[in-house]
Amino acid sequence: MLERLNFSLRSLLPAPLGEHCWAAAIRDQELILVTDASTWASQLRYLQREIIKQLNAEYGAEYGLALKKCRVRIDAPRVVREPARRRLALSPESARTLQRAAEATTDPELRAALQKLARRGDRGDE
Repeated sequence: MLERLNFSLRSLLPAPLGEHCWAAAIRDQELILVTDASTWASQLRYLQREIIKQLNAEYGAEYGLALKKCRVRIDAPRVVREPARRRLALSPESARTLQRAAEATTDPELRAALQKLARRGDRGDE
């Protein structure tokens, strides 16, 4: 039912607002809406009576929905952060070996790649 409510909610709300809110639950005739920023929460609070009216009209007969209140909550979007990549250190000796291999290689693409790797050893970063 929440999935259908969310679909209706998005079509009911103005374009940018609909993308930033969703129905999270219904408890004791109270619709709990969640949004990702206070700006959107203010707009939802302004529209809450109309939202309740429209959803009751659409789902009242089918689901027996009789919402009386609407609560708006703000929940920051979950950001999945990639773990920091650990860079392997290249010793000066390894950098020299790569440079010698690059000088001995006739393939221009392989030579450029080996030289790039060798330069990483010179800088000690990347």
